[in-house]
Amino acid sequence: MKTILFPFLLVLLLSGSAYSIYEEMVWQINQEDSIVRFEAPKAKGVFGKVTGNIDFDKRRPAKSSFKVSVDVNSIKTGNGLKNGHAKGTQYFNVKEYPTIDFESTSIKKKIKGYEVIGDLTMTGEIQEVKIPFTFKQRKNQAVFEGAFKIDPTQFGQSKMGNEVEITISIPVE
Repeated sequence: MKTILFPFLLVLLLSGSAYSIYEEMVWQINQEDSIVRFEAPKAKGVFGKVTGNIDFDKRRPAKSSFKVSVDVNSIKTGNGLKNGHAKGTQYFNVKEYPTIDFESTSIKKKIKGYEVIGDLTMTGEIQEVKIPFTFKQRKNQAVFEGAFKIDPTQFGQSKMGNEVEITISIPVE
């Protein structure tokens, strides 16, 4: 009886361990506290609504993935008129392109933090971007923070200038 019970318990223990490792990788975005800040020569502000799937394991970043969307309608520049212009056809054209999307293609551990490489889709244009980020975890909560720059002209946005700095803070549970 003991010879049958031991292998059964071992299989049960190992399968439970594998499940708990996977559970650590799946993070739910805290939408209320997520912020994507942008600063361009002619405008600055935040996007306040971020959704998506984050599967991240700090021990195995290469097995991780991000698929995140920013709701362009959540833009806040501090000026209602600018918000309206940003949502219009001259800039983000929210009627045709309501989200800015990012999907990772690779994630690497770096000396200071991590780097995710992926496709950023904005106003129908797709460009590869590299985003350095940190991951700070405390028990079942964590935050992803990073900053990077994009050239809006590569997304058909000539009126924003040639460089926009983007700062992200995505708390997860």
